[in-house]
Amino acid sequence: MLVPEGVEYFPDSTLVNEALRSLIKLMNTMPGRKYKQWKSASFQVAEGNR
Repeated sequence: MLVPEGVEYFPDSTLVNEALRSLIKLMNTMPGRKYKQWKSASFQVAEGNR
């Protein structure tokens, strides 16, 4: 589910997924950043409950 203001820019799931893929590629090109290692506390808790 998208927030209402997101629908203006991403009217369907195809565009949302394309944007996310582009963001992932961009994050992987950023020097000195370890985005893959960043996890919020809530994600870590959810992982621990598996």
